[in-house]
Order: sequence, then structure tokens, then C-alpha cells
Amino acid sequence: MAFVIASLASAFCLKPVAAGDIDILKTGDYEDTSFAEPHKITELSLVTEDGVDLANFSDVKWNVVFVPVEDEIWPDYLQEVLAEEVAGYSIAVPINEHTHLFSHTFTLPGNYKVSAIGSKPGRRMSRQMESQKEKSTKAPKQTKAPKETKAPKQTKAPKETKAPKCEKTGSCDENNLFEKLKAPKQTKAPKETKAPKQTKAPKETKAPKCEKTGSCDENNLFELASSNIRVRYARRDVIDLSPSDWDKYVEAVWTLKELSSEEGQRRFDCPNFYNIDVFTAMHGSLSHDSRCDQNHFSLMQENAHHAWMTLLEKALQCVHASIAMPFYNVAKDKRKYFDPTIGARSMLDSPIFGPDYYGGGSANFDDRDDLYDPYYVEDGRFANFPLRQNRTELCDESKGLFDDDTYIPLCKSILEEGAYKGWRNDDPTKSGLLVHEPRDDDSYKYVSARRWHIYGDVGDILMPNVVPSHEMVNAMTSTRDVTEQFKYVASPKVHGYAHKLMSGMWGGGIDESTLIPPTSQLNKGVPILETFRRKSGLLVAFAWTDELSTRQAGCYQCTKEGCTVNFQIAIEKNCYNINNNFGVPQDRTQPVWSEYAVEGNQWYKFLEQMNQASWMKFALYGYGTYHANSGTFGRHEWANQDPIFYVHHAFTFLLNDFGFSKLVEERGEVPPLYGIDRVLEARGVPECPGHNPKDVAVYKNIVRYKTGQEVGEYQTWEHMLDMWSEGRRDYEWVINDEFITNYDETIRYDDSCVDGCVDEALIILNDYRGIDITLEEMCQDFVGKLQNSNNISKEEACAYQLKDIPALGFPFLPSQFDLFSYSCKKTCGFCSNTCGDIE
Repeated sequence: MAFVIASLASAFCLKPVAAGDIDILKTGDYEDTSFAEPHKITELSLVTEDGVDLANFSDVKWNVVFVPVEDEIWPDYLQEVLAEEVAGYSIAVPINEHTHLFSHTFTLPGNYKVSAIGSKPGRRMSRQMESQKEKSTKAPKQTKAPKETKAPKQTKAPKETKAPKCEKTGSCDENNLFEKLKAPKQTKAPKETKAPKQTKAPKETKAPKCEKTGSCDENNLFELASSNIRVRYARRDVIDLSPSDWDKYVEAVWTLKELSSEEGQRRFDCPNFYNIDVFTAMHGSLSHDSRCDQNHFSLMQENAHHAWMTLLEKALQCVHASIAMPFYNVAKDKRKYFDPTIGARSMLDSPIFGPDYYGGGSANFDDRDDLYDPYYVEDGRFANFPLRQNRTELCDESKGLFDDDTYIPLCKSILEEGAYKGWRNDDPTKSGLLVHEPRDDDSYKYVSARRWHIYGDVGDILMPNVVPSHEMVNAMTSTRDVTEQFKYVASPKVHGYAHKLMSGMWGGGIDESTLIPPTSQLNKGVPILETFRRKSGLLVAFAWTDELSTRQAGCYQCTKEGCTVNFQIAIEKNCYNINNNFGVPQDRTQPVWSEYAVEGNQWYKFLEQMNQASWMKFALYGYGTYHANSGTFGRHEWANQDPIFYVHHAFTFLLNDFGFSKLVEERGEVPPLYGIDRVLEARGVPECPGHNPKDVAVYKNIVRYKTGQEVGEYQTWEHMLDMWSEGRRDYEWVINDEFITNYDETIRYDDSCVDGCVDEALIILNDYRGIDITLEEMCQDFVGKLQNSNNISKEEACAYQLKDIPALGFPFLPSQFDLFSYSCKKTCGFCSNTCGDIE
């Protein structure tokens, strides 16, 4: 079957018949889909109404035309492809038993108009076909065409092949849309040649008047069906990818690892190709923008990751054009594999952590004799995935992604010139993207991980409330507005947990005999691991709060034996309040601060929390400079050297978009902002620059530009969110999980439901020691007493930050620790119960 490019812009004079449908049977390896995927063979089916017999047509011509959105501007490198797709394709399929099937490879994401045009034989040809079909019906002599009716020579003249007047003028009758060609009068068929009644087509397909008069072309065109086919990249759960698609994704990731940006752009003739380490450098460097972290710890955190991972998706498509960003649905695996009697280790039953996918599971879980074993991931499709061994030249490989005069100097200042103090080795020629942690210098050749291993069984305490479940996903959608949804997805419960649980925590000089030192204010002489088992909050404090700003500032340094205070920097920056003998800090802006941290915004809350909580971890809880090994996917800005980073983060983008859809369906919010602007206006405090919806972000060329915008300029979040909205996006999340998409009918009233919106009574539970009540009852009692003692409403009581409640006696707590979103989520209405009727 030959594909012929034809311009379909000119008007066809077509006769519509009974309305038919064009259905998608299969796209690539996937059936039961409502859309087609770019660069995959899509099988279409023509379904005609009763009374339309395809045998009455000589062939069926399929017309495929791309219909671009009027206000969208396509990039220069796709202009030639766009022109071809808009011009369209016309493919004729001879009549046979497969005429109702058609295969086509769509190229661009967007909407295509697909039409099936039937070519019906002219009158004389029809009679010949009928005589062959009905041998018993003899053609009468008088129907024999007289000699003088033979097509005369003069029919070769241009006049007879001119397009009909209606086609030139566009004035064809709406109900007579068949093609007309001028013919000489002498070819008019005599009355006696009229086809017998029994061969008449159904009313809706009866021969047009021109056929009776002999003024039709030999073949008449009838529109049998026409449909709009939606074409989008399908973002699927890794486990749902076909073997072929998974192979292509794996190959593409390895190719981005093995080729430099220049080599890849040249080999694939693709400007979007960049070495995969460029994206690690980008993720980390933009976290140190002079204003604030442009990827983390503000309102647009997950959207920022979505933006730069879209650039990664485009790079992968240079290798295989059909690739879409896959995700890992951990909630599905948690429901299927997690067994509380076994603990976190039961998650290793998921094939995701085995040899067919990402590895690093059962093979790496148990402790080994060598205390300094790096636990390289030596199984799975990314086995022995190499780590870069230097930081030089990497910034230059990013040319073209950003404004080179701005980004490359920033990148080099972080990677090569010493602005970042967290590097394990200051010499960029001899050390890769490696941070301070208690590991051997020679243990950074490949990706390392101990999936779901947190000091043996210690990680079991995190599984119920930190690793996302279906109930927690539902709780996310029940929060009061879009900003709370953003914060929920960005929290340790959905985003952060994987940096520890999927990477692991071990070593660092900590074992069952390691005790809290007597200088500690709390837990003197108690085994460190025992404190973790008692309270998940202490494990989170140990794992989270001294891994970011304090490491970036250089407050500590590490060898394979462990970590120690870097006194020169610690004194300079007052890390852990060292200049006040590690006493309770009065200044919340040390060791790290920013002028754009304004009380009330997320950047303020993050910096304040890291400053206060790192002191709490060091001095109050007595963990000092103890740190764990945490694998390549640890809690730092260079974590995306482990390929599993990408599928984990893609799931957070899915949840963001799913939350948007719920806001539209259930609360009447509208894209692209879904109420963000309204919430920020009411709050009265903006996010740090680059994270407000109308701010120009640090990213460009993430989505298509619109008419009136300058192609290549940095894009606003408002614009990106608009282009990611349901009506415009180039991708579709394929959520093969009814527990997310149909929660109320599958889980809410099921006996297995475990509420995802819970009171944890964090901090306040200290006031209820020895009292046998539930955490929810603690919250209800505490909030009630706060109301009564201050004569305030419940809403006002829940707005209290714990540091401002004198009865608790913790004035040093970060402002992030409040009743509403931290300690008493359910009682205070941060979210709604996810089991049974909504209260």
C-alpha cells in the first residue's frame, strides 16, 4: 500500500451517506485505547451503518489531516513535518474483506481529522459489475451503448477534465456534495439503460442526479465516516509498558548516558539530545539560583521537576521518537505487596526491584561482611550504571538549553569553582557529582542502592504513614485548595520518602550498640536505632533535616569512618548554634538564609525548618554528626544519577494532574491556575521569585509558545500549566489502577480501607504520656482545650503554630510544625476521612 502525500486543502464535492464511525482498534502494542500515540502504527476501523454495503464501492480512500491549534506555534525543527501533516495523506484501499481496517502512523501530538471516502463506480461501470454479480439478469439489447455514445476523442480536451464549477467556487449544494465533471451531451445515457430496481442503493446512498444525466466522473465520492482522532504520548506505569516499549526506553537511557550532547545531536540529527548527566547538573545547579532554589521547597516544586523532565523526555525521543515518560505507581505496589508482618522488605516482591526492571532489591537487602561495601546495583536493566567521575565540561554540554550567558556561569560556579560546599572532593577533575556522606572514596563507580532497607527493620515504622497508599492519594484530593495539594504531593509522604526508602540507609558507624551520647538533651544513653523504632518522627528528623542546607553550606565533612563538624565553616555560619555552645538557637536565619524568604511563603518555612531542625537533630535529639549511607538516590540535589529517580518523580506529576482534574470536576476550578492566584492573593505573601504562577520561570521551550509570545523566551508557570491542561497537553496519563480512578466504588467502603487522613499528634502527644487514648482523641482534646482557654474558634485554634503554644514548651520549633497541616490533619480539616462516608 503506497502512501501518497496529497493536498487536501481544496474542497471536495462529496455525497454524505449514513453516518459511520472510525474507531481506534490498537496503537502500537496497546488495545482498548481512546487515543493514538505518535510514531506508533495505529489500527483504525471503519464502522458503517446498516444499508451501506462496501461491496458497492470500488475502493475506500482514507484521508488523514492534522488540525493544529490556531494560537500555538510549532518549533522550527518541526515546521517541515507540520507542513506535511497539515497537507495531509490520502491512501486508497482496494475493496476486499479488510476494507474496514486501516493502519497509519501519526507523527505529531494533537488532533487529526480522519475521513473514509468511498469511490462508487460510474453508471456504466456499475452495470458491468452488476451483470457480473447477477448472471441471471441479462442485460437487454437496448441497454447496449450505441456506437455514437462511445467516448469521443474530443473528451481528451481539457474542458472535460476541469474541476466542476462548484468546486472552484465552493458553492456546491450541501445535499449534493458529489464531484461533477463536464461531459459532452451525446454521452447522455438513454432512459432504457436505467438500472433495474433490485440493484438500487439504499436511499441515503442513491445515485445523485448527475449520474442520471451522465455528468458524473466515472468514480463518485461518498463520505462514509469522519472522526477526530486524538494523538498523545501515553505515559504509562512502568509495569504496564509492553516489552518492546520498555526495551526502547532502557536503550534510550543508556544512549543518553554513553553519548555526549554533541555526539547525540549529530548522530540523531536532533537538537533536543543531551547527555543524561546534563540533567543532573541542571537539577542541582538551578537549586542554587541566587534568589532561591528554583526546583524545590516552594509552591512550584513538582511543576519545576515536570518542566526539566519534559526536556529529558524530548531527549529520549531523539533515540526513539515514540517514547513517553513512564511512572512508577508505588501505591499500587504497596497495596499488592506490602505485608506488615514482614515489613518493608515485602516490597521487594515487586518486579520493579528485580532483574527485569531496576534491580537493587533482594540482592542488596541483607548486610554484608564488608562494612564499606558500596552495594552497587548489579542486577536489573540498569546494572552497573556508571557514575560520572569528574565535574568538568558538563556545564558546556548544556549549551542551548538555557541562556548560555546566564546558566553556564551559574553551573560552573557550582560544579567547578567552589560555590557549593557539599562536594566530597573539591577538585572537579578528580571527583564526580558526589556529596559528603560516610563512604569510601572508591565506592562511587556505579549507582548504589539498598531498596527498602532502613537499618534492617527500622524502616518498617515508615511504611504506614510515609509511603503513599491509595487512601493517601484520595486524602490529597480532599485538601482544601490547590496549594495544599501541591504541598501534600511535595511532602515526605509522596515525594520525599523515595530518597531514603528506595535508596536505602545503612552504615555510618551506626549499629544496634550505638548510643545517644550523655551530652544530649533527650534520650541520653538510648540506642540510636531504638529511638527510631519508637517514633517515626525521630527517624524522619535524622534522615531529612541535616542532609540539605547544612551539607550544602559545608557544616560537616565525612570519611568512610563517619562524619565530623567542619569547624571553620561551622563557626563562620554558626551551624547547629555552635557559637552559643549548641544552646537553643534564638536566630532562625542561621546557618543559611535568603532575602526572598518572607514569613508565610514556602521558601521561608523550608530554610527556617532546616536551620532549626538541624540543631534539633544535632543537639536536642543527640544524633550529632551521625549520618547514614543513603545510596545514589539520596536526599540531595544530585540524586537523579539513579535512573529510578525519573519514574518515581513522574508519579508525582500524575498526582498533580489528577488533583487538577478533581478540582475541576468537584469544585469548579478552572485551568490553568485552578485557584492558585486567588489563594496567594488572600495569603498576601508571594512565593520566592520564580515560583509564582505569573513569574517567568528558569525554563524555556518546555511547551509550545502561543501567538504573541516570542519563541525561545523563558516561559511562565501560568503558560506551562495552560499547555499541560487537559485540552492542550501532548500527553495522557494511562492510569491502569481503578483504586485511584474509581476510589469510592472500590476502596472507600471496603473492609481493607485504612484512613489516609489521620491525626498523628506529633509533638503534642508528649502531653498525653500514660493516657490510654487514640491519637485522634488527643488532637480533639488538645484543640478543644486551646479553643476554650483562648475563647477562639476551632479554625483559629488549628492555625496555631506549635512554637506559639506556651503549654508545650517548645519555642524553638519551626513554624512548619502546626496543628493544621502537621500534627492534627484530620481534626483540623486539612483533609477528609477516606474510609466510609465523608464527615
